[in-house]
Amino acid sequence: MWLASLCRSGLSGILADDMGLGKTVQTIAAIAHQKATKQISRTHRALVVVPLSTLDNWIRELKRFAPTLKFAVWHGPKGQRCDKKRWGCSSYTSASVILTTPNMVEKDKHVFQNAHGCEFVHPLTGRRSWVNLFVDEGHMLKNGEGLTHKIMCGIPAGTRALLTGTPLQNSLAELWALLHFILPAVFTDDRYKRVQREYEEQDDSAMIATLQAIIDPF
Repeated sequence: MWLASLCRSGLSGILADDMGLGKTVQTIAAIAHQKATKQISRTHRALVVVPLSTLDNWIRELKRFAPTLKFAVWHGPKGQRCDKKRWGCSSYTSASVILTTPNMVEKDKHVFQNAHGCEFVHPLTGRRSWVNLFVDEGHMLKNGEGLTHKIMCGIPAGTRALLTGTPLQNSLAELWALLHFILPAVFTDDRYKRVQREYEEQDDSAMIATLQAIIDPF
């Protein structure tokens, strides 16, 4: 499975299937595989950020397709986040997967950017990190200047994966914002400026070829 191989190798990518092809289930399967192979645990956690409109569906699908996987839902007023009774799931301390929303990430960025309760250490940065960071409806990060994008880029993770059913080639700036999120050391601001100059000098067919060449490895 592509997602599982990404996670196993500590790589990042974009799952850009059309809507309705099961990106949620594919992600849950990859997480369950990691749990079965002891790549994640209650101290080596996966973080899944989803829109509020899909939160209930993610809870149902996790319970349906990975009933033994312990997960906690970080959402609601202070004092009720990760409430076991409210969400019918695990506590934060016993969970291998934390499910939350962009709004909660913005409100409690210190929790997520400090990988609260995680013991996984990123092999390149030496920083305490989440094992995986999955973002559903990943096109929410297409604005590279937006607050959500900036905060999410500050969350340390061994693997980052965006799930999206929206075309990625709407504009070079939007595409670059997504690529910068998954690989900030590769898709830098300086490189964007160079690619932008080349992009603006090309005709339509050459521009499409350029975008395809950028996207292909991811």
